[in-house]
Amino acid sequence: MIKHVLVVLVVLALIPARRVHADATADGERAVVMMEQIATIIDANKDNCDAMGDKLGTYLDKNAAELDKLKAAGRTQTAAQKKAFSEKYGTRLKAVADKMMPGLEKCRTNAKVTAAMKKANAS
Repeated sequence: MIKHVLVVLVVLALIPARRVHADATADGERAVVMMEQIATIIDANKDNCDAMGDKLGTYLDKNAAELDKLKAAGRTQTAAQKKAFSEKYGTRLKAVADKMMPGLEKCRTNAKVTAAMKKANAS
């Protein structure tokens, strides 16, 4: 249950709003790319929770401004916009979730990972 909550919170936090079509496409793609990068960090460090937490924290600190922008935009999405985003990026987001699950499950109680995930969900 915890693993699903963490993945859902991270994914929902990064879903961009669809303001102007060109911006929305760029924001959507950027959000998914960032999720893929986060999933890669989690997967690559699934056997070392402290390293996972450190690397996630570094990534999230480095990309804080972009993450805040995407999260703010995501809060203004309509149901139709969320549906369109899911239809366009659903397959990639499922792959992201599948890649994250083992590492998040294994490291869900690690203090460094928990602190990094709080950064991802802050704002």
